Amino acid sequence: MVFAMRLKELRTQTGLSLLDLASQSGLKPTYLSRIESEEEIPSYAVLEELSEALEVPLYRLFYDQHPPATPWLTRREGLEEYLSETTEPRPKSRVLNIIRFLYSEMISLLH
Repeated sequence: MVFAMRLKELRTQTGLSLLDLASQSGLKPTYLSRIESEEEIPSYAVLEELSEALEVPLYRLFYDQHPPATPWLTRREGLEEYLSETTEPRPKSRVLNIIRFLYSEMISLLH
């Protein structure tokens, strides 16, 4: 796992021992050791704690420089954009408009 090597590299670059990093992040040193030895996969919350303790942006836990570009990813429309008026009718927009109408009616009945 690249992450484990990167975490250890960042920790040693900042001059922190496992105990120091544990103290600053609020995590147990044994848990950090298991992460660095690829025995544990940290949660997102743990990644945030580590980035704060190491004083680096979250992406630096995975990349030395800026993350690579992802040109193959496309932006997804939000519900409002999807339901907005377009020149071409969309087959699902009628159903979504009905759902939105029924939801607003339910909310008004609760008030």
